[in-house]
Amino acid sequence: MRLVVFLGLLVSPTTLIAEVCNIERPHWNGSPVTVVQEAIILFTQPTQIILLAATLFLIYRKARIGCGLLALVWAAFIPSLLTRDLDDATWEGFQEGCIGGTDLSIGLSAAICIVTLYAALRPRRKPKQGDI
Repeated sequence: MRLVVFLGLLVSPTTLIAEVCNIERPHWNGSPVTVVQEAIILFTQPTQIILLAATLFLIYRKARIGCGLLALVWAAFIPSLLTRDLDDATWEGFQEGCIGGTDLSIGLSAAICIVTLYAALRPRRKPKQGDI
């Protein structure tokens, strides 16, 4: 009976066996990562937080050229998420459960890119005569 339990533990995906998960997600607790959790992990990295803050600031300041450049940066981020799924290490992480799907992250990046592009291309509003 102990042999069956031991062999079962050897076959099951755990943090001890998942070599990819030890590298990619060292603090993984063994439960499968969902699409929402993966999006939170990807968007809370320091570079993404800086990119989000810059996007919000430039949209607020109505800087058309800056919004256009950031739309290009967001558009360049989408293929990196798409090619990430093709990597062998990422595929093993999917199988083990420590890496979730990037579908939501791709959708959010595309939506941010579209909003930023709209902010860059929107026409300037001419002030009315009564406005100061």
